[in-house]
Parts: sequence; C-alpha cells; structure tokens
Amino acid sequence: DFLNNVCTNIILLRNKKLEYYGGNYDTYIRTRKEMETQQMKRYDWEQEQIKSMKEYIARFGHGSAKLARQAQSKEKTLEKMIQAGLTEKVKSDVVVSFVFHNVGK
Repeated sequence: DFLNNVCTNIILLRNKKLEYYGGNYDTYIRTRKEMETQQMKRYDWEQEQIKSMKEYIARFGHGSAKLARQAQSKEKTLEKMIQAGLTEKVKSDVVVSFVFHNVGK
C-alpha cells in the first residue's frame, strides 16, 4: 500500500539498461510479469523453430536436389534469425537480503 501511494514511476536497472515503468507499484509488477511471459513465449517459440530447422537440415541436407535446396533455404533462414538477434531467456532477479544485528547501544 505504501509503495502504491508513493510511487508514480519506477525505473528498473537490468542488464546495464534502464527500464521505465509508469504507474504505481502494482501496475509495475503486473506489467513486468506480462512482459516476462511474452519474452518467455517468444524465446520458447524461437528455440522450437531453431530445433526443427536444424533437424530438417540434418535429415535432408544431402538428399535429393529438391530437398537439399529446401534444407539450404532453411539454413539461410536460420542464419538470418541468428544475425537479427535472438530473444534472451528470462532470468530471475538476484535476491539480496540484509541482516542488521543489534549493537547493544
């Protein structure tokens, strides 16, 4: 409740980049969770595509002329995907906890 009443914008430092979130703390949590879910789905889809393309290339790369051409086409598509940049896997944040001992003053 306190953070919801005080915060209007939140800035997250992640991977040496600043990410800006508007709204209160609950909005930040909800938005961040949605973005991480989308990123994970995109990552899983890309990994599945890469896996299926590599299997196709390995299976038909040296077959008949038609299948070999298709395998070469899939290989070029795979290279373009990698050059364009792949989605990173979602990493969980490092949790740091502090303990302050009573010094007896």
